[in-house]
Amino acid sequence: MVIQGYEYPDKREDTKNWRAVLLTKDGFLVDAQEWNAPAQKGAEVTRENPPFTATQLKALVTADGWRPLLKQLPKLPKTDTPAGAMPGETGGPEIQSTMRSLLPKGLRVTDRDGDYGYGFLVVDDGKGKSLFEINVQPRMGDVAHQLYGSGDVTTLPDGRRVKVTQGTAEKGGSGVVSWTVDTMTADGFRVVVSSSTQGGTARTPRAPSPR
Repeated sequence: MVIQGYEYPDKREDTKNWRAVLLTKDGFLVDAQEWNAPAQKGAEVTRENPPFTATQLKALVTADGWRPLLKQLPKLPKTDTPAGAMPGETGGPEIQSTMRSLLPKGLRVTDRDGDYGYGFLVVDDGKGKSLFEINVQPRMGDVAHQLYGSGDVTTLPDGRRVKVTQGTAEKGGSGVVSWTVDTMTADGFRVVVSSSTQGGTARTPRAPSPR
């Protein structure tokens, strides 16, 4: 890919940014960029165009001289992780199936959906519909101190941390009550279950990723 553009294309400034990117069949990336200024941002333009032409940039990133360096880089293991999913993340259908198997008796499911790492059910116990959501996230240990640093937190004998939150829901309108139980194992496997008194559907945002 070769691009000849500007650092701030929406502002019509004079700083030009020309770029060539090569992606090899093994997944290695060679990326070369140049500007018509001594710095990427905040520097005064010193020439009309960057020094390399588009043809020269392309020749630079495709040069055989990079091959010995690329061979020294470790190859990443191939995974079957679908686009949009985190490695090790559970699919929506599996989450929904587990949710339904764990529901108390007497609840009728009126709606359901999900995605990788997330699922929701709308259930009715005869007194009204409620939204029931769950997030399942692997490898979240790096942000445990942010998630469980305050509030009603209990540590179980096996190392799992459990945080319970009750209060007004952030979404759904005035008067909507939400209860949330947020758990994480000692090795960073997190499960968040939320139930609210609204009968519609609303996604629970993901927690920050440790990567």
